[in-house]
Amino acid sequence: MIVAAALVKDFDRELDATPAASWSLETSPAYQKLTALHAELHGHRGAPAKFEPGSGANGQVSGGEFPANTWAITYDDGPHKLNTEKILTVLSAYKIKATFFWVAENVVKLGSVILQVEQAGHSTQNHSYTHANLVKTTDLALGFEVSVANQLMKDHYKVDPRFFRLPFGSGGTNARVRKKVASEKLVSVLWNVDSLDWQDKNPASVAERVRKQMVKLGRGIVLFHDIQGHTADASALLFKAVKSLPYKYVTIPAIVDKLNKP
Repeated sequence: MIVAAALVKDFDRELDATPAASWSLETSPAYQKLTALHAELHGHRGAPAKFEPGSGANGQVSGGEFPANTWAITYDDGPHKLNTEKILTVLSAYKIKATFFWVAENVVKLGSVILQVEQAGHSTQNHSYTHANLVKTTDLALGFEVSVANQLMKDHYKVDPRFFRLPFGSGGTNARVRKKVASEKLVSVLWNVDSLDWQDKNPASVAERVRKQMVKLGRGIVLFHDIQGHTADASALLFKAVKSLPYKYVTIPAIVDKLNKP
């Protein structure tokens, strides 16, 4: 993972050196290389402020459409029998509601964790069945990853998921993938702030990376992973660091409902 570590350093240097007005994940060369590496190892555009299932721009949320100082904190790839509960404790301490995008094969094993998340007022949404790169799947496998996962999550959550996060963020501009997601009446959710906690295992540097991006962008969706053991600590450090800023934290369903109001 030496290459990934070097790219993370390049990303941090770029974040420090680039003026806020001209910096974003979409235009960051280091970030594009990191996301490509992430997908190899194991697109995304702004949309109008009206969201509904579909394969066009209004079927995908990226975070840049949010009101100023509005943030959705999201956690991917769980649930995890230990880490998710630690994150719930941190969120409770800072009175923040988050959105969890979970992998169905983990969901079936950890019903008690799911209940904790729901009772705490957080949102749980679909992140595929096995975390496959959907662009590279067959049509049959794509249906399994999206549709079967969705039905399983309905059974466990007792509510219908409304949102879907593409594994690796791969497929945001792929017509076949987007149509399948829309066919399940799901809106795709990307992000505009990446913690890179899958690669960087230092809670302090993860938190500082996220803080810098939040300050530069002023609104959006933050990506963490609740399968990472250090992410609870990184989250706590972040929330402490930005506590004095006028940020409002929302779940994805709550902010989309607000944006969809006439």
